[in-house]
Amino acid sequence: MDSLKIMTCGSVDDGKSTLLGRLMHETGNIHKDQSTFLESFTNNADIDYSLLLDGLIDEKEQGITIDIAFKYFKLKNKQVMLIDSPGHKEYTKNMANAATFADVALILVDISKGVTNQTKKHLEIVSLFPNIQYKIICINKMDKVNFSKQEFLYTKKTITDYCNKKNIRIDKIIPISAINGDNVTKTSKSMKFYKEGTIFESLMNLKLKSQKQNKGSSIVRLVEFDGRSRRYFLENDDISYNKGDYLTNVYSQESARVKKIYHNFQQIENSNFYKNTVVEFSNDISINKGDTLVHKNSKAMVSNSFKAKIIWCSNNNLVKNKRYEFKFHSRSIKGFVFKVSSTNVKKN
Repeated sequence: MDSLKIMTCGSVDDGKSTLLGRLMHETGNIHKDQSTFLESFTNNADIDYSLLLDGLIDEKEQGITIDIAFKYFKLKNKQVMLIDSPGHKEYTKNMANAATFADVALILVDISKGVTNQTKKHLEIVSLFPNIQYKIICINKMDKVNFSKQEFLYTKKTITDYCNKKNIRIDKIIPISAINGDNVTKTSKSMKFYKEGTIFESLMNLKLKSQKQNKGSSIVRLVEFDGRSRRYFLENDDISYNKGDYLTNVYSQESARVKKIYHNFQQIENSNFYKNTVVEFSNDISINKGDTLVHKNSKAMVSNSFKAKIIWCSNNNLVKNKRYEFKFHSRSIKGFVFKVSSTNVKKN
């Protein structure tokens, strides 16, 4: 089954949580208690679909998204992960974190407010991630401008001009009203000028390029010993291995042969790119919680320097040669930035 990871981004109150909540509701992907909650509204116009995504108490009280929210379900022949990210400036780092998971970005724009600085910043950020294969602009709240074609075309041109200036590729621009459901899963009767399909149709028709190149790694999250054998609970990142393969600990450079693989309480012959597996090895080597395992013939190496693009969210400037803490997977180390190129630093 194909997988599809969809994130939302854009300025605060542009309707990101409402859009995903509406999409979940209209495709029948909500829990029974959530369905009962929605049925308590006598008027559909009063339903707050964002509550299906915003899970933290502070989010419900403030009516905003703070942390990343994940929702999982099946949609036709696709396994879908929805990723709702915050729009507030102070939570930009959470939005950037959401971008690391996504295949598709839905960038929302409130047509009554236009293209804000935060919208532009989110467009720049999603363009940095090669894993995001499609970027779809959703011009939301068309109901606030009486579904005006002229207002839509003006906002569309503003976005297109900015993206052309910044060399940002956009795949589609769709006028919607998330609160009313226009062009979400059903074609809008109020916007007959737009004939290029709904968000749902666009998502279902996407053809993603396979990114499973078997060049990833496994992180050891837990080591369990029952007195006879050790089992290693692994979190896999774009890696697949078979029973009989050799995996190498990148820190000790020792290799061990895979004896057994478990997933979902069943023994299997191949990890099949599953996110989580449990492994037993034929021979004992030094493997500790937090270690990284790769294929024996992998070219993975341990280095004390690297080049990276940085999304900088602090009010203070990035300082060369200052001691910082860097986190990689489950490990944290102290280090410093040796050289800075201003074109490679994205400051919020």
